[in-house]
Amino acid sequence: MSEKMDELFAKAPIKKVYFKLAFPVVLGMVTTMIYNLADTMFVAKTGNTDLVAAVTIGAPLFNF
Repeated sequence: MSEKMDELFAKAPIKKVYFKLAFPVVLGMVTTMIYNLADTMFVAKTGNTDLVAAVTIGAPLFNF
């Protein structure tokens, strides 16, 4: 695996390598954000502000 990375960094343009490595991370972050927004929306429909606060505070802690 290390040889492939060395080859990738040695021969490919920086922008292409950056996009290839960063895109999966960004996609995962966006997916997590959408899940968190959906969870908060459904919990907010209960009308209980304590539950919304718990989801808003608990989601990042769970991810950590």
